[in-house]
Amino acid sequence: MECDECDGYGYFKCRDCDGYGKIECDECYGKGRVRCNWCYGSGRDGNCIHCSGSGYDDSGFRCFFCDGTGKDECFSCSGRGYKDCDDCDGTGVVECDNCNGYGKLRCSECDGEGKVKKECPECEGSGRKLF
Repeated sequence: MECDECDGYGYFKCRDCDGYGKIECDECYGKGRVRCNWCYGSGRDGNCIHCSGSGYDDSGFRCFFCDGTGKDECFSCSGRGYKDCDDCDGTGVVECDNCNGYGKLRCSECDGEGKVKKECPECEGSGRKLF
């Protein structure tokens, strides 16, 4: 007999991920990137070795290497100010823990079979009519 709980499918769509198998990353809030902790998102870190942090070269012109900021490009984020999120590898989504990324959950009523066995009240499941 068809399972009434899952309508014979044997599984349910996961409610946590709406059947997608992935959910938004909690670390980056779905953006795929996080602020660089080394330079705090500025993209710059440490005094520029070419102008000693002044922002100007020996001739008084704006330093070409640091663009007048007096700081070197952050080595951790290559001057971007952010890095790809380690939790989601920059995708913005992670595997759903509830369904292990499958997007569906096995029906516990029919154990994923889609059918349930109901004992016949006439024969009490023996297959023979009782007198």
